Amino acid sequence: MLFMEVTKSLKRWNCILILVILYCSESLMFREMYSASIRAGIIIAFSLLYIVLAGKGKCIRLKKNTLLVFLLLLSCIILSCLINGFDITFDLWIILMLTAATVISSSVNYSLFWTAYVDVMAVMGIISAAVFILYQVVPGMFSAFPNYVWHGNILMKNCYICVVQVNTQFRRNFGIFYEPGMYSVFLILALYFSLFRAKLDLKKIGALLIALATTLSTSGYICAAGLIVAFLLNNQNISRKAKKRIVILIIAALIVVALFLMNNADALWFLTNKLSEFSIKTSVNMNDSGSGYERWRSIVYAINAFLSNPVVGVGYVGWLKIFRTIIATATPINWFGIYGIVYGSLMNFFYLNNSIIYTTGKNVSYISTIILATVFIANIISQNMVADLTILILIMYQTSKQDNSISA
Repeated sequence: MLFMEVTKSLKRWNCILILVILYCSESLMFREMYSASIRAGIIIAFSLLYIVLAGKGKCIRLKKNTLLVFLLLLSCIILSCLINGFDITFDLWIILMLTAATVISSSVNYSLFWTAYVDVMAVMGIISAAVFILYQVVPGMFSAFPNYVWHGNILMKNCYICVVQVNTQFRRNFGIFYEPGMYSVFLILALYFSLFRAKLDLKKIGALLIALATTLSTSGYICAAGLIVAFLLNNQNISRKAKKRIVILIIAALIVVALFLMNNADALWFLTNKLSEFSIKTSVNMNDSGSGYERWRSIVYAINAFLSNPVVGVGYVGWLKIFRTIIATATPINWFGIYGIVYGSLMNFFYLNNSIIYTTGKNVSYISTIILATVFIANIISQNMVADLTILILIMYQTSKQDNSISA
């Protein structure tokens, strides 16, 4: 009884910790209203508060492997800064976030943290989808909420639990996040834990799929399809009833997408045009604008940045010169380009370690693992997640050997 009460208390604290992380580091309002130093200060202060109150000041369990990886990564950053110059905004931010990720992953039980993460994202998903759909039907209900201009020309409504677009060609669900594509990254991460690391909970999976359907994210749809295929290949012995329910959820998500596309005349073009733009034949020097063009250019420029200085990278000072007018997505390659081969190798190795799936006989399920590794790369290749705290936490958890399963 006492153990259950302690577990519930920790889960509540973990949910609050995750909400603080997501709001401070990912939400549109926090990123627009507060500087990086203020947001980092809030995250670190709350992490310390968590240790004092939830862990009674005794919950840090820093393992040798984690400490070694942290020091190696920190050394790569410092060496790159000494050679390329120090950018106080970005380099300091990533040092603070890497430190916070190390502290959190060493303080919070893996299972409790990611169980709480799935719970938070499932609740956030169903709320944001409901608010998003409600705004399309009765926008007048939201007149009391404050307006906010995003990117200089898009009017947004700040509903606090999420944001909604007022004037835009393509209606997309932002959740609390900076943009819908970013929201889909975190939904895919939650869907991965729901399908592969926890006891199957179809209600949570359904909430995540419905929210994902309303983001109109091409990469999100592709990644979700990959997760489902890998799951079905790795779980051929699940009951017929469970399979039927999963199929019903997929059909429901497809219906939401279909209805969504029917009410967005150009939405289908918006989804498919990205793929036609994302082509190796595209000249990186062209002035074409579009999501696909930007993604492809970011890959080419990141590779060139890495090749120009493979050992220590170009640093963020050099990075800003290269990506002055270009969106720097392609996160897996960016890790190499900014801080060099050692930093990039460590980050990608531990990040992709999450994709390893075992069969019931504790043998690696190679097909599912390859599909998942592809999904993991695709999920962050179209976003700049180089210094993202949630991704860094995901990485730092993998630096210590542990059971990657989570409780229901």
